[in-house]
Amino acid sequence: YVKGSCLDDESLKNAGIANCDTVIILAGRNASDEEYAEVDARTILMGMNIKKKNPDVYAIAEILDSDNEIHAVNAGIDEVIVKGKLSSMLISNSIISPGVTKVLKNLISGSGDNELSEVDLKKYEEKTFSAVYKEFEIPGNFILGFRKGGTVVTQVAMDQVVGKHSMILLKRKA
Repeated sequence: YVKGSCLDDESLKNAGIANCDTVIILAGRNASDEEYAEVDARTILMGMNIKKKNPDVYAIAEILDSDNEIHAVNAGIDEVIVKGKLSSMLISNSIISPGVTKVLKNLISGSGDNELSEVDLKKYEEKTFSAVYKEFEIPGNFILGFRKGGTVVTQVAMDQVVGKHSMILLKRKA
């Protein structure tokens, strides 16, 4: 832990931003509705400053107002989490599909028999997705999707070349 601000270059240097792979920017916790825009603007500015110091860092930011999500993405933040949006979707889904949120909670927390992981497919870049399925689709594993940049897809053509994808895998714990 380094005391300081992501807006202060010296604080970022002391935190070792140049060597970071991932950074998480949390929104202010005590904001009133009137302050959401200000808090989100500060969060986005922090993300921009961090990306300026280390363009390769994977930046995850929490924002308070979903209207600002596009601004965070446009500022170069790799992953944006809107506070309350996921919980609202889970509550709505519970009405339609009771019990699904319990399954998701176990998957996300890793407390059940299965775990989610993301697998870098660099060694498969010149191969087809058929080769990936052949190796990973074994008893206890289930391929949920593939990610390329910020886009996740659940279906790919088996004869498509993998390229720069990663895979989201559900597997049974050993």
